[in-house]
Amino acid sequence: MDRLTELEQAVLDKLLAGNHPALAALRSQAVEGRVTRREYTGVGFFCDIDVPPTVPLVTHANRDGV
Repeated sequence: MDRLTELEQAVLDKLLAGNHPALAALRSQAVEGRVTRREYTGVGFFCDIDVPPTVPLVTHANRDGV
């Protein structure tokens, strides 16, 4: 479908900021992901993001401590 809007990208950047290994994996997923659905609620928004299967997953090893 679409890339993230400027606002969606700014929110995701804030959520994924940091040095934890899980955040690095999530950032690479965010780069490759595509928005498949958007819902605007009037007080916020939800996005469904489809990530290609070739992008590394967050594993138990790199998410500990999140």
